[in-house]
Amino acid sequence: MKKEQGVNRTTILPTKSEERKMYPIACGVLDYFPDALAAVSHVSYVGNQQHNPGQPLFWNRAKSQDHADTLVRHLLERGTRDTDGLRHTAKVAWRALALLQIEIEKEKSLIVDNYTSLKEYAQSSLATAKREVEDELQKKINRRVTPRRKNYTNPPDGKFKRKVYSRRWESYLI
Repeated sequence: MKKEQGVNRTTILPTKSEERKMYPIACGVLDYFPDALAAVSHVSYVGNQQHNPGQPLFWNRAKSQDHADTLVRHLLERGTRDTDGLRHTAKVAWRALALLQIEIEKEKSLIVDNYTSLKEYAQSSLATAKREVEDELQKKINRRVTPRRKNYTNPPDGKFKRKVYSRRWESYLI
């Protein structure tokens, strides 16, 4: 886990070395687009000065959440500069990165939410099953504590008979 300016982030990179090599960030992104990334980072700086003057650089997500619409607006003006002197295309790239980052974070959040929901469901199901088993055990215990009544009688013929009661019938056993 990486901690920067009070923000906790988990990496999206795999933990296995072979799999991490499939994410060439330096030679696959930084080396391909150094000037473009410098322009995007400058958009971050200017935006921070505009929305959070005097504060350290951070992404205040509450300030703007309409990334798709703003991206398209800047895309329509690509190849030109905005009123603050920044390239519209650099702002398109910044908005695209913001949109992608939020999309990935939501997906992670859904996975966590689904896991939490499943965990809660499993816990409640286990609790219900546990209560049902405990109720059944208690019923069996109660039956053992209060056994059926057995009446022994001595009939006139002198043979000992045991009277057995049942809910549906009554019989004598010799």
